[in-house]
Order: sequence, then structure tokens, then C-alpha cells
Amino acid sequence: MMKSVSVLEAKTQLSKLLREVANGEQVVITRHGKPVGRLAEPQELGKILIVDSSISLALLMGGAEATLLQTKLEGWHDIRVPAAWRTEVATGLLQAIRHGRIEASDAARALREAGAPPIAVEPGCGWEGVFQLAHVNQLSIPQAVYLEMALRLGATLATLDAALRLAAEHAGVNLLMR
Repeated sequence: MMKSVSVLEAKTQLSKLLREVANGEQVVITRHGKPVGRLAEPQELGKILIVDSSISLALLMGGAEATLLQTKLEGWHDIRVPAAWRTEVATGLLQAIRHGRIEASDAARALREAGAPPIAVEPGCGWEGVFQLAHVNQLSIPQAVYLEMALRLGATLATLDAALRLAAEHAGVNLLMR
């Protein structure tokens, strides 16, 4: 179960909230109604998952694959995406509409849902590293951005993209699904 508290409530009730977290409660701290932080159990610290647009699109478009992916994502509380992720997801949804795979109304709903917490946008990347990773691994720049994030943050990568999976394996990045 997830509980939201304001910054002021978190300050005044910290001991109580820490006991709740120790008992499995998820506590999100908000400022003016917007999430700004989360209390986590020690085993969750440092557990970062980078999710690429292929995973996001599969989840948003539903089906049997989405159910499996949703199960794999359970337990991840620090999910991050690059700044261009929303553009990639919107592009994929537009292509799905044009190819008759989804209706425009479903795409609009999916866009509203995309990026909802617990997803956080990682503000930047090391562009020199991105270019080098793209060149060496024969990846596109967007693919290399995901790989660079996973390497820089020591994170696990979730992708359905075969070329990105292969490059991640060669770089020693943990993959969500082997």
C-alpha cells in the first residue's frame, strides 16, 4: 500500500513513518501535492531500473506481454528514464495508431498514464560516452542513452530491443529479463 504525506507531516512524524516503512508501507513525500521523495527500506537503496521505450510501449498497449512485464517490474521503486523517453513513447503510440494496432483514444489514455510515478526522468547524460557507446556497439543514439544511463548509475536495464540487450550484456549491465 502507498501512503502520501506532505514534507511537514514527514518532519513531524518521521519515527512513525520509518516504522511503517519497516512494515512494508510505501511512503511518498509530497510538496504542494507533487511527489518529491520517498522513504525506502535499506535493501531498496541503490536499486535503480532504467526502462526503455520498448518496455513502456508494451506495457501501455496491453496484452499478455504487458502482464508478464508488469510482474517483472513489481518491487522496483526507483524507475528512471531519459529526458527523450516521453517523445519516444509518443512516437511509438502514433505509429501504432497509423498501423491500426490501437485506437487514438487508447493512445491518448496511454500518454496520460506514461510517466506517472514511480517513473523519474533522469535530466542528463554523458554525451561523449553516449556517442562512443553508439559507435562501438552499432547502436542508435537513443539506444546508447539507455546503455550510458545504466552504466553510469550502476542500474539494471529493462528493454525488449535485441541490439540494446546484446550491447548491455557485453558491457556487463544487469538486464531485467535474461
